[in-house]
Amino acid sequence: GLCLVRDIVADPAELEGVSTTPPRIVRENTVDGLLVNYAFGTPPMVRDLLDRCRIPAIWFNRKRTENCVYPNDFGAAFEGTQSLIAQGHRRIAYVKVDSCIAWTKDREPHYSFVDREAGYRQAMNDAGLMPQSLDISRIPSKPADRPGHLMRSFVEILGRADLPTALLCEKGGRVMLFAAATLGLRVPDDLSVMTFDSQASADHEVAVDRLLIRHRAMGRLAVEEICELIKHSSAPRKPVTIPFEFHRVGTVGPPRRS
Repeated sequence: GLCLVRDIVADPAELEGVSTTPPRIVRENTVDGLLVNYAFGTPPMVRDLLDRCRIPAIWFNRKRTENCVYPNDFGAAFEGTQSLIAQGHRRIAYVKVDSCIAWTKDREPHYSFVDREAGYRQAMNDAGLMPQSLDISRIPSKPADRPGHLMRSFVEILGRADLPTALLCEKGGRVMLFAAATLGLRVPDDLSVMTFDSQASADHEVAVDRLLIRHRAMGRLAVEEICELIKHSSAPRKPVTIPFEFHRVGTVGPPRRS
């Protein structure tokens, strides 16, 4: 049997001063192994306990030195940027949204925030082009000030006099399209937009060229990996990376302005 551990809030009482006691989800279930879908804000104590107890576990959407299956965010950003360069773009900016998230001191950010920007920068450097990262300001602390924050930030970016001809968005690509329309910018004539996403475009939504995480492939490979780890629990599994899919709908084209 397998148990899926999702992004849940652990009981603080179980995380303080615990050295050897397994997490509650392990104590309450009898299983041969764990599939851990704890991608964001993994409490370090939970991670350390699972490793120390030597329970067969495969982490997915998590970058580790062993026993994990995760999307190749670096490769996706690298190839996505290369595709923009191949279209003729020379002024391509990377729009960062991760810095607007208020990570608490005991919760670690997701690896993709670093890898995506690194892949973009590598492709730009390889082509002899100047990387440019555009930061979104931190989300307001007051809930009443949050609605429309991303839209306002994107409108501010698009209002720059030195606006690049193409943008690779860490997230929020559809909001970027609305921001461009607000300012009268035509996509892709005036501006090309590409984004990362976790789901394909639906017929009823505004579509944008995207680098898509292959969740089904990641889940299938995670099951294959945990089955092998259960058979040979003393031999850790090497990390498995999943390439992204390119979904093109027409928001990227050759630059038509200098």
